[in-house]
Amino acid sequence: MEMTGLRELSAAMSAIGVDMQSFIHKAGVAEFYCIYSLREDPNLLTLTSRGDSPVFLKLEVHDFKISTFLGPKYKELQHALFGMGNSGRRLEPSEFFAELNRAIPKQAGVRSVPSTTEILQHRHDMEERDRPYFLRFETRGKGPSARNKSKTAALIGADALAFSIKTNQSSIWSDVAPNR
Repeated sequence: MEMTGLRELSAAMSAIGVDMQSFIHKAGVAEFYCIYSLREDPNLLTLTSRGDSPVFLKLEVHDFKISTFLGPKYKELQHALFGMGNSGRRLEPSEFFAELNRAIPKQAGVRSVPSTTEILQHRHDMEERDRPYFLRFETRGKGPSARNKSKTAALIGADALAFSIKTNQSSIWSDVAPNR
């Protein structure tokens, strides 16, 4: 499905020189914390529902298009949107994503760039989510794992990922803030 809202947001992001934006999307009885990232290849749109049992969706964005196939996430999203006793309401993924597309902000802002802590809080696919502080690059074992590369790209950016791959070093993270 083409996400014209992401195309407009991406242009607005480029205009102010940022590569990540966060926004809130309300649908059904759920509220989602959304992050659109140009730092990763392919670009990513993630949605994390707020509440006791968060649902996490990670959508790859190829030329501003996403797949509406939810697979095993269908039931989780249905429960998030309509509640556990969803009265047999059926989730129509194309309608959900069309509504999301219309709700995507058209303007980007520096204040909407999520912090490292916010990214880790809402990106359930990240390793070591309890370690938001970058320490250094270091050679470990066979080099950076796929999950380490993903965290490096999402939190530090493409240049850091390229350095990590070129030098075969992992990014090392801490749960203790550096003294500044």
